[in-house]
Amino acid sequence: MSDTTFYTTIAATDTLSESRATMNANWGASRKLTTAAKTTTYTAADEDVILCDASGGAFSVTLPAVASSAGQVYTIKKTDSGGNAVTIDGDGSETIDGATTKALASQYKYATVACDGAVWWIIADN
Repeated sequence: MSDTTFYTTIAATDTLSESRATMNANWGASRKLTTAAKTTTYTAADEDVILCDASGGAFSVTLPAVASSAGQVYTIKKTDSGGNAVTIDGDGSETIDGATTKALASQYKYATVACDGAVWWIIADN
């Protein structure tokens, strides 16, 4: 569905809530999230969600270089209850919300990061 068709449909026949539901249904039908489960140091690749079990020891998930990642979004989540942290690390000296790393120290902590082609931004976390 093109943007033009989407906006025309809203203006002509749909309410905003109906259009959101249609948009969400269309997006979900054409694209599914991919996940990867990791237990050791890893560089993010093509997956959308990275589930991290650090029960065997602390480790890092390195984000790819910003120059090749514009528009990329990752959610990284610590799944174990142990005391070892999962650290999200920018590539080299690249930053995530101005810091070189973001630590996930407790079970179920997560961060969703997005790249604008210049830096990584935390767009959601807990």
